[in-house]
Amino acid sequence: MFRAAGSVAVLVAIVPVSSGHAQQPPKPAGNYDGKYAGAMRCVGIANTRVNGLTVRQGRFIFNFKTTRGAGTRSCAVQIKSDGTFDNQSCDLPMSGKVTGDTLQASFKSPDALCDLTVTREKN
Repeated sequence: MFRAAGSVAVLVAIVPVSSGHAQQPPKPAGNYDGKYAGAMRCVGIANTRVNGLTVRQGRFIFNFKTTRGAGTRSCAVQIKSDGTFDNQSCDLPMSGKVTGDTLQASFKSPDALCDLTVTREKN
């Protein structure tokens, strides 16, 4: 019979188990840049076409000429990495989302409530 005297050391190695897929880095902000055109449906004023909304570096400024003498109102918007945006502190409170090549937004002016739907133009 064999007897061991003293203590026994146990060596444990922890090795990460790989599923065969490299770990993906976090997704960068979406690329929403480009020129968009489409339509605006409003309550309080006539519906109209929108030509030339331009997104650069995930940002855009939307200008809207009011009909009740308030002049032009605008809103500067930063699109988040998930495509959403919301700026309630500008003089044209606006929120919305970009999905694929479509940007949808809702805003309120002194004389209208509007929904904007524009599509990114292909180069």
